[in-house]
Amino acid sequence: MSFVTSRVRKPEGSYHSIFIIFLVLTVWMGWLSGLFGNKGLKQAYHLLVARNDLTLRVKTLENEKQRLTETLAALNTDPVFQEKTIRESLGYVRKGELVFETE
Repeated sequence: MSFVTSRVRKPEGSYHSIFIIFLVLTVWMGWLSGLFGNKGLKQAYHLLVARNDLTLRVKTLENEKQRLTETLAALNTDPVFQEKTIRESLGYVRKGELVFETE
């Protein structure tokens, strides 16, 4: 009597295929996490927008500083500008001038 032993054969490469799928999914999830995670593209975009807003604000403030510096220089040196500013801001008039107020 002859005993025939049969082995149950596992499909070749099944563990290899599972490992490759696991590896691909892990890399893909890491890529998505980097893309959309806390320090991903979304945050980079928000930082870029904030930087552009701040750059615009700095330019606006520099322009205002320049305008105020020129105004201060004119107030210190130009008597005509001084008189005009005093009349407009404080409402001064010269003796003998008539003031007409309109609403």
